[in-house]
Amino acid sequence: MEETKRPYVKTFSCPNCAGSVNIRAIGSSINVVCSYCSSVIDTNDENYKVVDTFTNKIKRRQVIGLGQRGELYGTLWEVIGYMERVEQSGTYTWSEYLLFNPLKGFRWLTEYAGHWSFVTTLKDHLEEHPPNNPLYASYKNKEYTTFSIGTATVTFVIGEFYWQVRIGEKVDMIEFISPPETLTLEKNSEERVWSVGLYTSAEIIKNAFQVEVPMPFQNGVAPNQPSPLGIEAVNQIKKYWKYFSYAILIIQMGFCIGNKSEVVYKGKMEFTAGDTQKTKVTPQFELKEETTTLEVSFSSPVSNSWLEIGVDLVNDDNGETVEFEQGIEYYSGTDSDGAWSEGSTSTSEKLPSISKGKYHLNVEVSGPTLATTANDPLSPVASSAPVVVDVEVKTGGLLWSNFFFALFLVSIYPIFISWKLRRFEVARWSESDYSPYSSYDSSDGDDE
Repeated sequence: MEETKRPYVKTFSCPNCAGSVNIRAIGSSINVVCSYCSSVIDTNDENYKVVDTFTNKIKRRQVIGLGQRGELYGTLWEVIGYMERVEQSGTYTWSEYLLFNPLKGFRWLTEYAGHWSFVTTLKDHLEEHPPNNPLYASYKNKEYTTFSIGTATVTFVIGEFYWQVRIGEKVDMIEFISPPETLTLEKNSEERVWSVGLYTSAEIIKNAFQVEVPMPFQNGVAPNQPSPLGIEAVNQIKKYWKYFSYAILIIQMGFCIGNKSEVVYKGKMEFTAGDTQKTKVTPQFELKEETTTLEVSFSSPVSNSWLEIGVDLVNDDNGETVEFEQGIEYYSGTDSDGAWSEGSTSTSEKLPSISKGKYHLNVEVSGPTLATTANDPLSPVASSAPVVVDVEVKTGGLLWSNFFFALFLVSIYPIFISWKLRRFEVARWSESDYSPYSSYDSSDGDDE
């Protein structure tokens, strides 16, 4: 840890109000603002000439005092200046603390809505892309996306600075983000200054500078605030989700390859409107495996009509019954666009975990052509032609429902995480005019 001995501080009386003024960055600061009368004093003038006077506006709330020191990122810094700025609409105001270390030079701490960033001014000459209409900027092979473009105005200033800061001083700003960093361009007619900011938790700032007053209330999501889930954690979730999904798919493919199907019954049934016995019974068939998936299929050459099929699978050994219903409907015709058709003349039902034993089917069919009277509202004219239904029962039917259910189970947590990440990002971009999310998404994320 660096030497904690307080560095040399030069003190003189303000030429305007005779108040005590300190210079901490001797030889580096160009001017200092008196904390009593807000006079701007030229520190390069041996007589400490007052170069400007102004009345500071009411400041937000300075929580780190001038002269306080704290260790951040391995270096001991001292706060030598404090200023506040506001963007052109007057809606967003933020604080900036100027830090100084005799060996490392100057850094900044910025605070907006309780969120802090450690900012370093860059010597590199960077360019936004494309010029005059920036979409992104690059620094050290990292791409930053445009978050805001506007004008910043100084509204409060105190302490010493390495340039002649003034109340009302304006600069054009473009802020690019790539969490946990921001890349900011400040420019006027005379210069262009780039800086990179690293998101730093309020707790770290408080502990480093031993802040005793309450820290500013943290509101919303900062532009460069990292996701609380962490990139590594999210990548791990994605990786294991892929592993489990592949495993489930491989298991299902194994079932597909090893699946053996056997037809245990196949026959036809005829139904007419005048049948006295509406329920038809199939011959007995036997299932020899301990448990199997049974697939029961029906087909009928219906045309512009439908059938409703009620089925009972009856175990002749113990009388247990499995009931289900299926429907067949098929319609076709022509219109101005040509021929069309919808529906199907066949259907099937898969019954899982059917035990070995002897079974038969009870089948009952209803439909327009099987109405018992010509006045039936479903069938104005009862048909005397029989309705033929083909029935097939086979073992080894492959169930995909288990596969999709297992896939759904392993996807629940990743889906939840994705939803949380999206809400976090929507909240991040809620104050940007360049949000990649819709206005509906932004309003939905306001409660973050």
